[in-house]
Amino acid sequence: MGKNDFPVWRTVRIGTGLKNPSDFRVALGEKGCKVCYWGELLLDSPDFSVSETPMELELVVVNPKKIDKKFDRGVSITDYFKRVQEIGLELCPVEVGPQLLLQHSDKIEYWLHVGMQPIIIGGERKPGVFLLNGGTKSHNPEISASCGCPRYKGDPREHWVVGFAWAFVKPRK
Repeated sequence: MGKNDFPVWRTVRIGTGLKNPSDFRVALGEKGCKVCYWGELLLDSPDFSVSETPMELELVVVNPKKIDKKFDRGVSITDYFKRVQEIGLELCPVEVGPQLLLQHSDKIEYWLHVGMQPIIIGGERKPGVFLLNGGTKSHNPEISASCGCPRYKGDPREHWVVGFAWAFVKPRK
């Protein structure tokens, strides 16, 4: 299995002129998108960054269970991202989360994790990634965060739900 086994799902533009969390909040609000508490924490993190250079990225959608059967019951983010990179995909820049919701909220079904370097958030100092919902007829699109949790008490590794899809960058040739 390699990167060519994953068709491009969407192209997203980053470096669009939105420069800080406040710009993203305004743009998301104007589009009718809800920014949940955990999404606010990601946006407000000093690790949230925005590209100064405009560029387009091709994204693919990956389900952990489909790339490795050993991920059926959960996976550490380290192991998952290592496997994704072994097959030739790349992590998304952090900005992809809000940009994807702004540019393609009508194409996001159910919940979509953004495969990005996790940002430490919250009082419990959990690693979080953007979690997007494109909305429904009765529910506005929203941006939140998904955080890993220990598989059992005392387990220092963060495990993630594997039933949801994740977006990653498919590098161009």
